[in-house]
Amino acid sequence: MTRLIAGRLRSTRLAVPDAGTRPTTDRVREAMFSAIESRLDLDGTFVLDLFSGSGALGLEALSRGSETADFFESGGPAARILQGNIDTARVALGAPLASLALHRTALPGAISGPCPRDGGYDLVLIDPPYEQVEQQVPEILDRLITHAWLSDIAHVVVESSVRSAVIGWPDGMTSEFSRTYGETRVDIGVVEDR
Repeated sequence: MTRLIAGRLRSTRLAVPDAGTRPTTDRVREAMFSAIESRLDLDGTFVLDLFSGSGALGLEALSRGSETADFFESGGPAARILQGNIDTARVALGAPLASLALHRTALPGAISGPCPRDGGYDLVLIDPPYEQVEQQVPEILDRLITHAWLSDIAHVVVESSVRSAVIGWPDGMTSEFSRTYGETRVDIGVVEDR
């Protein structure tokens, strides 16, 4: 079990898949959201949570004021647990069905064609298995830009291992923040010319 740290859903417990995921620790999640909220007002934002696992990152954003969240998780057991966590949050928030959506599809291929949210996403949370960061994150970032999935105020957060290569932001994005917390690195990139 993990729990949400702050906001409307503070202390809500979330189920965590038994295997195949690496939940973000409370310490890293608190530091990550402190960095995000010092740069972006979450009230009313649209969130995209990629490699969602338990959904803790996207649900933390909702708890702190985001309006909607789309979760992408392809793993069968993880997706089932994530759906339960989404349902728990939906009931607690009194949120309409359309405001929280689980997409059971593989990345990066799922990011193609027009963005499912008018105007794009304001906050994108990318937390893949650490061994997939170098292979998948560059293509995901390129697709987010190419297919116009980012709003004009978009902040993209990538969680990775300190052993992974430093994130290379694509044209149209720039680094805003990079910190390490033990074995974890958190990078935030923003859309240029905002």
